[in-house]
Amino acid sequence: MNARFLKDLGYNTAIQLTEIQRKHNVVTSVEGFFSQQTMSSPLEEIEMTLKRAKNLIFSKDIYEEEPFYRIGYNYADTDPSIGTVFENFFLPEMKEVGFINIRKYIHEYQKGNLEKKTLLNELNTIFTKVAQGKGIYACLPSFEKMNSILESHKILFATLKNAPFYAVEREINIIEIIYSLGHSPNTTILTLEQKDKVIQKLKFEFEKLKTPDKRETVKDRISQIEKRLSKHNESNDKEDLNLYLQGYLIATRGENPDLFNILKRNSSFVFLSSWNLHFANEGGLFSANHVENTRTVLEMILKGYAYASHLKFLQEFITENESKKIVENSEINELEGIQIKLKWLGQKNQYYDWIRHLKNEGLIGNSYEELGLFTKLFVDCFQNNALATIQKELGKNKMPTKNKRIKGPEKK
Repeated sequence: MNARFLKDLGYNTAIQLTEIQRKHNVVTSVEGFFSQQTMSSPLEEIEMTLKRAKNLIFSKDIYEEEPFYRIGYNYADTDPSIGTVFENFFLPEMKEVGFINIRKYIHEYQKGNLEKKTLLNELNTIFTKVAQGKGIYACLPSFEKMNSILESHKILFATLKNAPFYAVEREINIIEIIYSLGHSPNTTILTLEQKDKVIQKLKFEFEKLKTPDKRETVKDRISQIEKRLSKHNESNDKEDLNLYLQGYLIATRGENPDLFNILKRNSSFVFLSSWNLHFANEGGLFSANHVENTRTVLEMILKGYAYASHLKFLQEFITENESKKIVENSEINELEGIQIKLKWLGQKNQYYDWIRHLKNEGLIGNSYEELGLFTKLFVDCFQNNALATIQKELGKNKMPTKNKRIKGPEKK
């Protein structure tokens, strides 16, 4: 007997196992085992399904009685025709216990005691089991991985009851991604900030700024940050739409969530959905890569978290400078009534040089801040210079070129 026997029965022996899988809706993915139905206890159900799948393939008691799943499992990486399966496995193993029924059906059919339809139904059932065995092979690694993660993180999944399979799978994927980024699901946002030093980096960037008017630059920086923290869409007040705002509110509320719960809340960004598609695509921040999406989510929330501290720092800078300016203006206003001015006929850098010289000789005891204020108020050619510029120039250890120096007592 060979594959021709199947042809004589009317079988198309060229049909492949994947075609049988499609025709009979054989499960070939983990999701199919649960059909997206609610799982009352994810850990228990996945563990039981893993055991059941393994039993169909590896249990000696089962495959001696029902070897067809094991036959399909052996074809996991290939896609043979049923003619090939019949010749390679059925015929050599017809003497095994599991083939008792099919041997009996074939024998009775050949004797004329069994209708062809009955034999075909039995063969269809067998080939479907073979196709299922092939499908189980594809799912076992996923079951084992899921089961391992659930076992290792029971506390995280303790509240996950009566959830659909896709929700369980999503949270398992989040844990995998967190580990792939070198973190732990239990790592908190505070720990992550201390590791990445985002607040310190923002302050360092600020201190490196070189602008004519730092106060105005700070105001502009505050405005830019506040714009980032505003609601993304005025018609939608969901703070979840703005990842920077999420991080900012976490900090201002004194919260310290772990990465698992942060990403669980923002899973629609990680895995994308129509809910946030417009925002996610704006600026090309997100893509179909779940790991990169996760990295982006954490970076944005962490920066928003750091903004809470940085904004306070910037606002204190503004307040301090406003107070200083009020004091300076007050001092200037008090002395504005004095009309007598020193008429300096030389160059300004010569003036700076002589004031420094007299101070260095111990002949002037005022600070450069006081001398700057005096110069602005009482030396006629400096009235239009900014006070800060005058004070800065006085404090420099700089001499005019030789031909522009004022002749006078020899300087030490």
